[in-house]
Amino acid sequence: MALGLPYDSDEGRAWASAITALMTGHAYATSARTAARMGPFAGYAENREPMNNVLRMHRDAASTIDEEKVPPELLGSAQESWDTTVELAQTYGVRNSQATVLAPTGCLVGSSLVPTERGLLRLASLGDVEGEKWQRLGIEVATDEGSRPASSQW
Repeated sequence: MALGLPYDSDEGRAWASAITALMTGHAYATSARTAARMGPFAGYAENREPMNNVLRMHRDAASTIDEEKVPPELLGSAQESWDTTVELAQTYGVRNSQATVLAPTGCLVGSSLVPTERGLLRLASLGDVEGEKWQRLGIEVATDEGSRPASSQW
């Protein structure tokens, strides 16, 4: 949002993919390092191959992120985090069967909190959550670069 990338754009999806790949890969690598000290989660032994297969699939998916749409250092770090994860998990397992939980795309509901110039407000108080996709709200929302008018375009 701070970069002004449209939510439903190839660039927005590539950035979101790279950031979540980095975050999740790092979380699972940390989980594998913890497993090296404390052992893997209960049930890992009987699920070793399926679990490691899922981690390999995540690693492979990180290699399909469009490298033309995100900075190379971000994408490289994301891919490296998954290479490390797969290597460590193969050796030690993972301590956490689920390392991150992200809400699915499109999960904003009327009770979701939105940062605005008036503070945190419930989405339902700003407009008709069941109405048109883009509504003129007449407010500013918080971004990394300060308050900006809420709109369908930056």
